[in-house]
Amino acid sequence: MRVAGLRRSLRWTLRVSLVASLAFVVGPSECGLETGTKDVGAPCTRDGECLPELVCTSGVCTSLPDATPDAADGE
Repeated sequence: MRVAGLRRSLRWTLRVSLVASLAFVVGPSECGLETGTKDVGAPCTRDGECLPELVCTSGVCTSLPDATPDAADGE
């Protein structure tokens, strides 16, 4: 009888530990996954508030400058 009670207690402890560890792993992974909804010119405090192709510069959502050289540059 005593061994059966110990097994039940061990199983319960393992189940609680599993649920707690899953909550810890799944919970923090949700942070930072939201995508911003603010468009060009909208006020912002961080890049995550702006649409994915935009960045927050000086408190305003702005587009990144095109890094490809222009044909007029002659290069």
